[in-house]
Amino acid sequence: MAPVLTAYLPQLVDSPCMTSSCPVLQLAPFPFDLVMRELRRYPNAEVMWCQEEPMNMGAYQHAAPRIETCMRHEGREVGERA
Repeated sequence: MAPVLTAYLPQLVDSPCMTSSCPVLQLAPFPFDLVMRELRRYPNAEVMWCQEEPMNMGAYQHAAPRIETCMRHEGREVGERA
């Protein structure tokens, strides 16, 4: 299964919480333009990284700083890593 960027969206219509996910299928070269496009689609969303593998066995260590770069470029707040 591909790693996934998950965005938790603010309350919309009658739904208390909505979730959107975007699989990251390419890690090198990292798809900065595609990640930033998804960030623009959900400007108020909280961004999370999800993967099946343990943190030290998957793509997290490679992708996290690159996603943070995208978030800073889009003027998004970057929180602490888990």
